Amino acid sequence: MSDIIYIPPSLLAAEKHLKAALASNVRKLSKPDFMKAYCSLAYLYPGFHPEGIDDWDGPTDILKLGREALRRAEAGELSDNELFPYQATKARFKPAKA
Repeated sequence: MSDIIYIPPSLLAAEKHLKAALASNVRKLSKPDFMKAYCSLAYLYPGFHPEGIDDWDGPTDILKLGREALRRAEAGELSDNELFPYQATKARFKPAKA
């Protein structure tokens, strides 16, 4: 099984995926839908780290997504690469093409 990593094409797209997930029961999201939202979280909040969730100083509504990521990882449903989707964070800071 291959990892699912989603790179949002824009801030607006990332906000849309995150908002939709947070308005639902995150435990019931399919893995692709969950990863779209979770990678969007990484894209929008590059300082968020699931293992530092108790020290998070940002918006508290995203904590349920982080906790669900930890639960899925502990259950073997997410790989380390999926739990720490650095690609989405990194993509936010890529310079625009000239």
